[in-house]
Amino acid sequence: MESLKPPEPMKFDGNLASNWQRWLQSFEIYEVASGLHSKEEKLDTGAMCNVISKSEVKLLNVPIQKSEIKRLVTFSGNKMDTLGKVVLNCQYGKNNFVVEFQVIDKEEPSTLGLKSCLQLGLIQKVMSVNTEDLLEEYKDVFEGLGCLNGEYKIQLKQDVTPVIHPPRKIPIAIRDKVKQELQRMENLNLSENGLKPDFSKVEAIVKMPEPTDVPSLQRFLGMINYLAKFIPNLTTITAPLRQLLEKSVLWHWTEKHQKAFETFKELIAKAPVLKFYDVNKDVTLSVDASSEGLGAVLRQENQPIAYASRALTKSQKNYAQIEKELLAITFGCSKFHQYIYGKRITVETDHRPLESITKKPLFKAPQRLQRMLLNLQKYDLDVRYKKRKDLLTADTLSRVYLNTTEEDSDEDTEICTLIPATDEKIYELKKESECDATLHCLKKYILRGWPERKH
Repeated sequence: MESLKPPEPMKFDGNLASNWQRWLQSFEIYEVASGLHSKEEKLDTGAMCNVISKSEVKLLNVPIQKSEIKRLVTFSGNKMDTLGKVVLNCQYGKNNFVVEFQVIDKEEPSTLGLKSCLQLGLIQKVMSVNTEDLLEEYKDVFEGLGCLNGEYKIQLKQDVTPVIHPPRKIPIAIRDKVKQELQRMENLNLSENGLKPDFSKVEAIVKMPEPTDVPSLQRFLGMINYLAKFIPNLTTITAPLRQLLEKSVLWHWTEKHQKAFETFKELIAKAPVLKFYDVNKDVTLSVDASSEGLGAVLRQENQPIAYASRALTKSQKNYAQIEKELLAITFGCSKFHQYIYGKRITVETDHRPLESITKKPLFKAPQRLQRMLLNLQKYDLDVRYKKRKDLLTADTLSRVYLNTTEEDSDEDTEICTLIPATDEKIYELKKESECDATLHCLKKYILRGWPERKH
């Protein structure tokens, strides 16, 4: 280290107060560096390096070296560029240490980081506390019954039924709803193999109308046979219905047939038919379209997870068959968006041309299909052809569909963005929205409905 340079004379032009503060700070640094006085420095055990200002380095007359650290970030996130580094001889007590400092171009107090604080012995890093020594030193505190006279008896009611309270505090207004939801979840009979389904989830099958002729009965029994591995005593239960398929038997729907039909619907909608969705397993979406409706079933390892069906609108009934089949894929993807988005999905259809069309670039597809194909671009689909006999469940759902044309449902509802906001911010948003002409018009249409005429 070269000889210390005394501070430059104070400037008497410009802002005298600022000039005086700068000169006084320089003089204090000079006194500390020359050993005339001592000065308290900042210890920051959360800092990863030591910091010193450029003005202090200038007074110490130490050359600034090139540093590997180019930028420092404070705890509050502020960034400071470094001018380099200096190596100083520091003394604490009777010991001398070589300490490296990062130089900054700001008038900040010199700071010692954790590593240097430990090196200089300014702090002690305690890794553990020996409880044995504490117990031995204060054993009179931990022995006996204490200094209170007599014994304390807790008064309890002997006839009170024990109550287990939940560990979390729940707002009073929603306590009943939370209890109802917890009770509903307990009644689901969760297991590692499957889940007893909510009837709304298999509404398409639960509300299936009874067969009115041999073809409709064949479709229904075909779906039952496809799910045979999940239904016990299938042969015994199907006997009354299979008799109606014999050529020598006239069609006559009786009470025993109705009972067998209702039994089938219960078996389809109950566990173990519907299985848990496993995000780590491959997913298959089977779809089909008839002249009147659409059907879809989501499966994993050939076991169904959920069913869906809907009727075609008046205009959709006029679609070509290839358009209906592609519409069925769009419907299935939209219905089961939560399960298939972000995964590679195998889609099974009985319309062979769609297998090649979906693999072509969008502009090469027929124009009437491009809009639906565009809606499917967000999914990773592998469309494969399968014979109709292998798509019995989807085929049945498309022919005995729910009498609704609505594509949206509770399952399709999702939160796009959730932004926390204070009451003041919400009030500000409402106020600014009222001043916006477009939002004001939109609010009016939402509350009062769309105008009958276009203005």
